[in-house]
Amino acid sequence: LYNSVTPQQLEALADAGYASLLAKLPDRLENRKKIVFSARFIPEKGVEPLLQAFAQVRKDFPDAVLLMAGDGPLWAKVNAACPPEVILTGRLSYEENLALIRMGDVFILPTFSEGFATTVLEAAALKTVVLTTPTGGSPQLIADAAHGLLFPSMTREDIAEALNAALARDDWRDTAARNAFRNLTEN
Repeated sequence: LYNSVTPQQLEALADAGYASLLAKLPDRLENRKKIVFSARFIPEKGVEPLLQAFAQVRKDFPDAVLLMAGDGPLWAKVNAACPPEVILTGRLSYEENLALIRMGDVFILPTFSEGFATTVLEAAALKTVVLTTPTGGSPQLIADAAHGLLFPSMTREDIAEALNAALARDDWRDTAARNAFRNLTEN
């Protein structure tokens, strides 16, 4: 799959953004399951159903934290109702965003419509397992459950089911992330 930036370049950029990203995050993230979302805060990106799903997921995974990077029309609404286990970073530099994606146990993009989301490609290149809807080019990268998870819609139920399945299986996350990385780099 074509991307104008190589995985090695993305790793170097993520390394460059790591220190400044850590300065923006709370200290309470170590040993927690980190779910990362990075996109514009607009309805088409599934921001509100993701927050609702995350509230459900916390019942089974009380150590989970949702890290949300980006800005947009829904940011103020999300910020006003944000529980402590949801961390809004706001807009990050490109390097910081890559460091955040790499830091995640899971990268999620419950989008309604995409061409081929750059953040999905970046997550695969950084070996972070991807959970997303089967829109645009994502099914090319995530051919099956051995490469990540495509969930059928951006409903709260579908998002929660995908997150619960991914968080429950550490070994699957690692294997799927490596498989998606190979799919990205070998095609």
